[in-house]
Amino acid sequence: MDWFPKLADIKNLRDCSVILVLPMLVASFIAQTGLSIDFLGLGVDGGDPALIQAMEFFAVFVLKGTAVSLVALLVHLLLWVISPFTQMRSWDVLAVFFLSLGILGFSTGKTVEVLSQVDRMWFITAFVLGFYCLAMKAHFEKWASAPFDVGEDGDSGEQ
Repeated sequence: MDWFPKLADIKNLRDCSVILVLPMLVASFIAQTGLSIDFLGLGVDGGDPALIQAMEFFAVFVLKGTAVSLVALLVHLLLWVISPFTQMRSWDVLAVFFLSLGILGFSTGKTVEVLSQVDRMWFITAFVLGFYCLAMKAHFEKWASAPFDVGEDGDSGEQ
């Protein structure tokens, strides 16, 4: 068995991470915080009828998903703005941080007191975030090297 990952496997992980990162962030946040929003007094109560529980779940899911999505968008835009100033190193630093956090969580999650209180879904999400950072670095490097897609005939393809 080949223990070293192939370059194509890493590219596939980067491609999958772009699709999975936001749903995993939402799922991790909900898994950690539960199905309630205390300051709104909204939450899924087991004593309610099934239809009411479904509506409460949907409301909590949409509100928490929207909040996580907005925070993720702001962080992504911030990194997009600072990337040229850091010569794309910010993506590398974050990738190493998130991959290390994922490994640390899986290897010592039960023995380190602080990590034992964190839902294990966050450590899986940390791996995905690490590969997402690598994918975004490759994307921005490609964009920075050729910001305008000009064909061989000099036409940009716009009408």
